[in-house]
Amino acid sequence: MHADLFAHEGGFEPRPAWQVIEAARRQRLTGELALATAPTTTVYLRDGQVYFAERATDGALGVRLLVAGVITRPQLDRGVVLVGGVEHLGRLFERDVSIDRATVQASVEMMADEVLVAAAEQVVAGYRMTLYRRHPSGIDRWLPEAVADDPVVTAVPDVAPIVPAFAPPTSPAVATVAARLTAAEAVRAIATGGFADEVAAAVREALSAIEAATQPPVPLWPHDFGVPTPTEVATNRLC
Repeated sequence: MHADLFAHEGGFEPRPAWQVIEAARRQRLTGELALATAPTTTVYLRDGQVYFAERATDGALGVRLLVAGVITRPQLDRGVVLVGGVEHLGRLFERDVSIDRATVQASVEMMADEVLVAAAEQVVAGYRMTLYRRHPSGIDRWLPEAVADDPVVTAVPDVAPIVPAFAPPTSPAVATVAARLTAAEAVRAIATGGFADEVAAAVREALSAIEAATQPPVPLWPHDFGVPTPTEVATNRLC
């Protein structure tokens, strides 16, 4: 499918190649953008991010990596997958863990930058934007699932709610209000609101219960229940 990058203009007028590339980037398109330069420049994008660019005269990417010295022939043989006679490099780093991923990716970025700089100021009379067409080498699989520097997507960290470090006293109303506050806010609310007396009363009750629990037990005698003691029984018999 061919996408019209300048539909709002009612037609395409010759312009520098960089303006066409930026139009595809602003629209966050995914696919292959071919520019009518000499030789033809092809730019590959995913979600508006340029991940590779090359000229029609450039060789296969695997060979270019060999020439750049960032990968060896045995590493390429182990890392490549042949699909329809095309060398697919999408699983390169998984198939050979000895490959220095950072060096290879930096080399690919430099190749793309060189092409973009050379094409940027060339005036193009036409272009072709083919949506969702990938680079044949499959290097788009080297990209993360989401573009980290995307200004549109803002990650919102999960923040656990702050629960008060104390249990509110007797009133359900106090419990409801305090549960919605942070610990500091709850303290301020209790100190300045109408809950101070209730909190003080609850504290006094708790202290009284603690004090009572620490007192020694009071001995109980039969007369406490109306039962005469042995001494009283003997006295009554003598009488």
